[in-house]
Amino acid sequence: MEKVTWPTWAQLQQSTMIVLAATLVITALVWVMDFATGNVLKQVYKFFFENGRNNKYSNTAEHQETKWYVLRVVSGKERKVKSILTKKFPVVAGAKS
Repeated sequence: MEKVTWPTWAQLQQSTMIVLAATLVITALVWVMDFATGNVLKQVYKFFFENGRNNKYSNTAEHQETKWYVLRVVSGKERKVKSILTKKFPVVAGAKS
């Protein structure tokens, strides 16, 4: 078994500064990538969904009144949930299952 040697105070400070600098650089890189990706995706969504260029219903009253409700039920009580939704939102009654 070999003798353990502890780092000196100067070596410990130097190692701490290296770890701190690396952490800050990696954090900055992740933030920049997140920011850039978020802005690119916002522009893509804006182009396809907000401008209405590719949406044939964008100017009709029917499209403006449409609201979508997404529901995922895994409890086995789908029929009960459907009946409650049908009573609350009559439009759902005419929807295809």
